[in-house]
Amino acid sequence: MKNMMREYLGKEYTDNKIKNFCRYWLKASEGSGDTWRAENDLDCMYFGGDLRADTLMSAWTPIKWVAEYVNEENGMKFCKVARNHDDPGHYLKLLLENPDVYLPRKHPLVQLLYRFLELAELRCNFICLPDRDMNPARYRTTIKGRDTWLYDEVPVTLSHIFDPDSLGRFFLNRYGQVDRGKVIGWIISEHLEMGFKDGVIDRDHVIPYSELQPADKPRWFNEGQKLKDMLQYNINFLMARLTVLKAEEEERKICTTSHEDKIDYAAEIPDGVTSDKIRELYEVLISLPQPYVYINKYYGRYFQPKLYHLNALSAGFEETQYGVDSMGIELPWNRDEWLDLSLEAADGSEENTVCRIKLDALRLNNQTPEEILKEYKIIIPE
Repeated sequence: MKNMMREYLGKEYTDNKIKNFCRYWLKASEGSGDTWRAENDLDCMYFGGDLRADTLMSAWTPIKWVAEYVNEENGMKFCKVARNHDDPGHYLKLLLENPDVYLPRKHPLVQLLYRFLELAELRCNFICLPDRDMNPARYRTTIKGRDTWLYDEVPVTLSHIFDPDSLGRFFLNRYGQVDRGKVIGWIISEHLEMGFKDGVIDRDHVIPYSELQPADKPRWFNEGQKLKDMLQYNINFLMARLTVLKAEEEERKICTTSHEDKIDYAAEIPDGVTSDKIRELYEVLISLPQPYVYINKYYGRYFQPKLYHLNALSAGFEETQYGVDSMGIELPWNRDEWLDLSLEAADGSEENTVCRIKLDALRLNNQTPEEILKEYKIIIPE
């Protein structure tokens, strides 16, 4: 799998993960804005520049906690941005230049920290959020008017997405309630299901850092055993996620070698199709580097993406329907136009299906092709 940290740092990349992260943060801090972030933030780089990307587990916060615990006797504090110093990168440079001084390798917690950081720079530590505003909210948010720190902690995130007053506000239905289908669909699509006991995805089954720490309660870790529990949880979670992502990547490779890397048949769009959106969808799908899409299919209690090969595309339209307005004038009322996707399951199960995307050409539609596909539970692979 790709290692975007290695690609970003180039020749500056080393086997020392503390140095890698410090170099990355210093380099990434040289600019700002969405364009800069899309090209210099590991989150976004793993998702092709998507600004909804986020780090699943903060790398800096555990580094800070462990460094302050190990250096407790001298009272040293570490900040990612040194606001009390002339050089904002002061502490990052200390760790970059002398990592073994402040984080001695022989210390058991430091050893766990390094193991966590090996995984933290990989794809398994990055997710795509439903809303980019959820990114800062996972670290600090307002709950019922109260400023609340969540510290990007995974058990806390997985608990609070069920709470409409907290992170659940990013998954609301039109009645202002948390849409459990949206929550569960996001968890499955992002492969976060390993954070729940017995495969049951709800707030009561979120796995905590330890039995002594409620999953929904954020903690500032400054005790040895609790730091150990937190790091071990992070390692186990990312290892499980890495296994799933690797298996998915292998499945995709196997599937793509069993088909031609092109759509078998793409009929020209008939002249009668007037919808720009149908034509945009057609262009997006016919231009895919590899003709595969995921379909979110309902299995039991939740949606799970299944990979399909796109065999054919065709478009069509129905005759315009007319109606009479209040003044008795006959006006165009509706004109359905559609795009058919002929799909074949990529897992060899011989499951074939046709997905019809139907739009009313007379209605204004400001959605992007990706948003329209998502409505039909179709996801374009990364």
